[in-house]
Amino acid sequence: MLTIPIYRWKRVNALQQVKAAILIALPELLIDSIVLIFFSTIFVNIEPAMDRIFGSWLLWAYSLILFSGFLPIKKQ
Repeated sequence: MLTIPIYRWKRVNALQQVKAAILIALPELLIDSIVLIFFSTIFVNIEPAMDRIFGSWLLWAYSLILFSGFLPIKKQ
């Protein structure tokens, strides 16, 4: 998970960590929702039926980003 080192590097507190996770995931969620609408046009080498698998993969990845915002991080 790339977000946890970012939180440590920026030395964010718990509230800032949640906000950062949301701000990292939200723009990508909005962009990928448009990408999924035009899936067969954008990903011409992938079968159109794979859009469900691609969408579920994206949701899983974004849930990890959002979940990382609630993980307690040890101070170093």
